[in-house]
Amino acid sequence: MASLDTLSLFLASYAATLGIAAACSYLGVFTILRRIVFTGVALAQLAAAGVATAFWLADRPGLPPGLRGLVVQHGATVGSLAAALLGALGLQARPHWKRLTPDALVGLVYAGAAALAILLVWRSSVGLAELRNILAGEVLLSRQGELVGLASGLGLVGLVHAALRRRFVLVSFDPEFARALGLPEARLQLLFLATLAVAVALSLRAGGLLLVFSFLVLPPAAGLVLGRGLGESQALAVAAALGSTLAGFGAAIGLDLPVAPSIALAQLALLALALAGRTWPAAATPARAALVLAGALALAAVPAAWAR
Repeated sequence: MASLDTLSLFLASYAATLGIAAACSYLGVFTILRRIVFTGVALAQLAAAGVATAFWLADRPGLPPGLRGLVVQHGATVGSLAAALLGALGLQARPHWKRLTPDALVGLVYAGAAALAILLVWRSSVGLAELRNILAGEVLLSRQGELVGLASGLGLVGLVHAALRRRFVLVSFDPEFARALGLPEARLQLLFLATLAVAVALSLRAGGLLLVFSFLVLPPAAGLVLGRGLGESQALAVAAALGSTLAGFGAAIGLDLPVAPSIALAQLALLALALAGRTWPAAATPARAALVLAGALALAAVPAAWAR
């Protein structure tokens, strides 16, 4: 197939986007149920500010050549991770002021980080083109080193959640019972936010803010609409995220469109399918099967394109 031949040219970027899809959609179910969706968005914007800071530092005239080389090569990744992790720490330890709600504090962080990112990029040599990449993203243009770092970071996040999933579920949805069992509830909450920060920061560096935000919200919403329990909801969310990645890549490559908005529109289509299944009970089972099939096809495309 000509589409598989074309996909094989971008196989590394496609596989990386599948990783972003799986990690962000899985975590997105937690963020929706815990009502912290905009915390994820704020962490993504902080990561963007960290990237912008690295660009700004690289242009400083007094920077030693050796340090400048390190900043140019690794500064964006380190900056995004550091900013997101510090943001996770700050939002977890946020003060409870009477007239400033937690949602308002998240909004302040988002607005401040967005303003800082724009101003720093504006004053750096990369200019508005890089600002567009941070916001809209273009995973097809990601460098090999970024994709290797992304795979390593998301793999680590996956291992942490595989080992501590039951504890994360417990402290997320029944923290009082978790404390009664003697679990370190505050530390587990912070660790969850740290894994979210790592996944968001690395994903943003490769794919941009739009891609990360859509994966955090749209496929998890589809999974929660159709799922009959938390486990099934997360499985359907991941399947929808993977399937939308294949559809979005196909549309972007075939029609010469940007990848991130193409994937987001595919996610909206799958969310509409999920809503139809929820509205008409007779359509629920076929809708679940369609999401699973879409996810399976997205995974099967990797070895198929590799063999071309």
